[in-house]
Amino acid sequence: MIRHAAATSALTIAAATLAALAACSDPGGVSDLVVDSAVVSSGSVTPAEGRTYEYDFGEVLPDSVLLALWQAGIQLETAWRPIAYRCEDARGPRLTVQLLSADDRMSEHDFTLGTGRLGCSEWLMRYVVSAHPG
Repeated sequence: MIRHAAATSALTIAAATLAALAACSDPGGVSDLVVDSAVVSSGSVTPAEGRTYEYDFGEVLPDSVLLALWQAGIQLETAWRPIAYRCEDARGPRLTVQLLSADDRMSEHDFTLGTGRLGCSEWLMRYVVSAHPG
């Protein structure tokens, strides 16, 4: 597993700030929110149909989108973003998010049901969000 320290560090600071704000309004709330990223082979990923969604936009800041979903109470399992997209299609690569269970609110966050085009890249950036109670 390869960690991206600079991206993770900036994300950790942003997440800690958001978690601190949430904890102020709810003392029993989250005191630490972490988004870990790692490079994984697309061959090792099998998105679950029915609870996997792809982002409607090609340009994305994954950490911001994942934090917004978490703040909305959407239960994330994992997310992936293609690193070197090889397919020639009009839609292109998309951030793909797998939830613990299907959630109709994903359309409010510009996601549509679909497993993305993860096979169009040999390598993916995998994101996992974890929250720790205060």
